[in-house]
Amino acid sequence: DEIQLKHTMTTDQVEWFNPSTNEYKVIGGVSLPRKEPSLAPVKEGELIAVAGGTDGSAMANEIVYFKWDATAGFKREMLASPPKLGMPGRRAAAAVAVRSGLDLLVLGGYSDPDPAKVTPLASSEIVGTATLMVTAGPTVGSTGPEGRGDICAVQLPDGTVLAIGGLTVDVAGAPGRSDGSTTIIKSTAAGAAQGLPGPPLAVPRVLHTCTALQDGSVLVLGGLNEQITSHEILQDAWVYQPAPTDP
Repeated sequence: DEIQLKHTMTTDQVEWFNPSTNEYKVIGGVSLPRKEPSLAPVKEGELIAVAGGTDGSAMANEIVYFKWDATAGFKREMLASPPKLGMPGRRAAAAVAVRSGLDLLVLGGYSDPDPAKVTPLASSEIVGTATLMVTAGPTVGSTGPEGRGDICAVQLPDGTVLAIGGLTVDVAGAPGRSDGSTTIIKSTAAGAAQGLPGPPLAVPRVLHTCTALQDGSVLVLGGLNEQITSHEILQDAWVYQPAPTDP
């Protein structure tokens, strides 16, 4: 099954899709008005975690979990003290499961609730599903200091995460441009995570997709190459093979 939030407009509905009946169903009794949230399955697929986003005027920091119920469909997990992302929050971040699919890694995004403002973040955060604690993750900035929003991130078969492309700025307040940076993120023996720079994309891009393939490579499709004086809607496809990170 699939769960999604409507975010073309700031509505408060949460829907889930049932592929066996080809129907979308609204989760009753749930109000979650968020634009540009991030979500990913965690706890080996038992939960769907929703992080970040904005209602258009303020950032949403609370992490919300949904769980499948065989009778009622998806329902919200009500927690006494739900985890929260650090201030000021983030929207249009990447979200992917880490640590054998147990926890949530939220990468990059933008720090301002106004979608007209390009305020990319270089930081990331790790949300522990069992502990409900949020800790700092590795930096996923571009080649400059200003970070990336709308990153595409995917978990590879060996448990590492590959963060690809996004939108960055050269200096704070400057117009956004597509970025070609990649970051390989590995969990350490102590449970933390570290980011290693990967080789850049052949063509910078944002609003693209990335899909992990069974052989460990990643299929990168389309997107937009937005530069200061030009923009191009990309129609290409690349298969990206991360270099080994172990000695």
